[in-house]
Formats: sequence, C-alpha cells, structure tokens
Amino acid sequence: HNLHRRLVMMRDEDDVDVLVHCGDASNRGTPEVMRDVDEWFGEQAAGRCLFVPGNHDVTMHSSLMRAQWFRFLSREPEEPVQFKNATVLR
Repeated sequence: HNLHRRLVMMRDEDDVDVLVHCGDASNRGTPEVMRDVDEWFGEQAAGRCLFVPGNHDVTMHSSLMRAQWFRFLSREPEEPVQFKNATVLR
C-alpha cells in the first residue's frame, strides 16, 4: 500500500536472484504511484524482479481499470501502466 520506498534497498553484495512483490503496491493504483513502483524495482540489486498486482493496483489490470477507475480516481482513465523493470505476472 505505497510503502515500497520504506523498504531497505538491496545491495549488490546481497546476491539476490529474484525479488517478488505480491499485490497491493499502492492504495489506489494511480499511474504515478505505479510508475514509481516500477522505478523502485529498477533500483534494486536483484537478478530478476517479479510483480503480481493486487486488487488495489487498478491501473495494472485493464479490465479492472475500466470497471473501477472512477471509484478510485476522479479523472479520465489512462492506458494501463507498463512496467520496464519487473515482469508483471497476471
């Protein structure tokens, strides 16, 4: 729920093969927060990053986004956020 920046960042010497984040990286799934989560993944010293979006990560689910957008966000919908620094598992 938007706490990713509070986590201790991994260092190169930690020798992490895979980082997995499972669900609810945000409170409301705003595109701005989801893009920040993707940037955070890019800052981690892991061989591979995997992300499983939760029900709060609305802008990661195109069908959920269409159905729930105005419930969470009071502006026109955008395209679903595409991650560059993590593989998104749906």
